Amino acid sequence: MRKASAGLRLHCLAMIQTTVQTVRPFLLIFLFSAQLTAAETPGKSLLKGGKISPSADQVSVTRNGDGVAVTIQTGKDGYPGINIKPEGGAWDLSMFGHVEARVTNTGAKPISLALRVDNAGDWHDNPWNTENAAIAPGEAATIRVLFGYSYGHKPGYALKPDAVSNIVVFAGKSDVVQSFRIESLEAGGPAKESPAMDPESVRIRPKDGVVFGAGVVIDAAKQLSSREAGVSVVDAGKAAAIQVAFRAGKTDQSASLKPAVGRWDFRDFLEVHVKVRNVGKGPVTPRARVDSNGGSSDWVSAGPLAAGASAEIVIPFVAAKIWTGEKESGNRISGETVSAVVVSAERADVEGVLNIDAIQAVLPAGPAIPEWLGKRPPV
Repeated sequence: MRKASAGLRLHCLAMIQTTVQTVRPFLLIFLFSAQLTAAETPGKSLLKGGKISPSADQVSVTRNGDGVAVTIQTGKDGYPGINIKPEGGAWDLSMFGHVEARVTNTGAKPISLALRVDNAGDWHDNPWNTENAAIAPGEAATIRVLFGYSYGHKPGYALKPDAVSNIVVFAGKSDVVQSFRIESLEAGGPAKESPAMDPESVRIRPKDGVVFGAGVVIDAAKQLSSREAGVSVVDAGKAAAIQVAFRAGKTDQSASLKPAVGRWDFRDFLEVHVKVRNVGKGPVTPRARVDSNGGSSDWVSAGPLAAGASAEIVIPFVAAKIWTGEKESGNRISGETVSAVVVSAERADVEGVLNIDAIQAVLPAGPAIPEWLGKRPPV
């Protein structure tokens, strides 16, 4: 029985080994296919299968290896370039999200090139998406058209990717000869691709307007910057503070706290309060302002601050001077795009050290309403 059992085990092992060797190639093919499906779909070249023709007599085209060389002589055409059409009626690019061209400026002057992806239709409807790029002599650039977007990846014509009838690469009118080489032209990216979010467009609405203090932790590497002054985050055991060191005899020293990304949205507030504390050995005269995409607020000073003393700087969004149209009047601060709170100090003969304990946007209380307001007067 033992000999029979040993023989049976050897037979089973041989069968398993044979099965694995048979299945292994199919398993590898399955795994490779799964990886391709999980990854981005490989790009599709549109130059090799495209019929290329100039848009005007002043344009000449030459296939050069895998690329296309284009020369544009001076002439009357306002948008000279080339058309690239599919062999059939249209390209089906529905499995992709964009078309991009890699282009090199082979001329002696800067050139502005546009890439346009077309559907068939009435030209009055502008049935296409377009992007452009300025390219210096000898340099290369990638121009990418996302389906459904144009000019800075802003929403445009609702292009049908499964019916792309033509691709145009064109320049503007010029009084000098223009030349460029299309290194590649490919469809790529996932279907229904959308533009990446611009970090500058992000708007942060901090809870209760607090951007520092009251448990709010900042990323010092991203959010703090300085001009001439030293700036760091310190913890005295009770609460963290932003410490700013001002050098003696120096002007234009400042430290700034910025959002981690984008801008702060302070549209629900009318002031920013900055709590400061003099932790140095000599007096400091701190001041602060708010910066935004529209402009900056007025500087607001806390007055001379003795060593060990504290103060709260209140920065109103309303300018100290009414805007009259003159350059120095009013301000253009936009509360929904606040880019920084800046703390500075007036020039002093000794070194000053200032702790910023809190920064908060505030909506001040309105005036008291008289009890009689809105009531019917007695008869």
